[in-house]
Amino acid sequence: MESDDPTLQNVEKILEEFHDPVHHQALAFEYFSEAYIAFFNGADVFEEQDKALEARYSELTSLATYSTSSHSSIAKKNDKALRDLEEQKEKLAQLQAELSQLQSSAVRSQNFPAMAISILLSGTLRKTPEDSRLPRERSCQVS
Repeated sequence: MESDDPTLQNVEKILEEFHDPVHHQALAFEYFSEAYIAFFNGADVFEEQDKALEARYSELTSLATYSTSSHSSIAKKNDKALRDLEEQKEKLAQLQAELSQLQSSAVRSQNFPAMAISILLSGTLRKTPEDSRLPRERSCQVS
């Protein structure tokens, strides 16, 4: 058959590293098929089939050991990248707060001349403490 469907349980199509339960089932089916043939040929112990299956899974465990050691270095890189990302997010939040503060003060400073002119024109200037120290005009009464 020319199909690559994993459910056909073709052991030659199984990759070295796999996680699909169908592939485990294919290896088990291959083991039992070979052991059944050996049993019909008079064997009671299936050493050859056991060794083939153990060899297949020992390749898988050696690959898993290698990938676990490489995963730890990848995990360290990921942790560092996550820390850097968090620092960048904090900097971004600080800079955005500073930007909004600068924008709001810029709007106030742009409105200041217009407000000052409107206050002057309305004549509602507040008295300052210096204004209260100015001498008041005294009215002179002539007797």
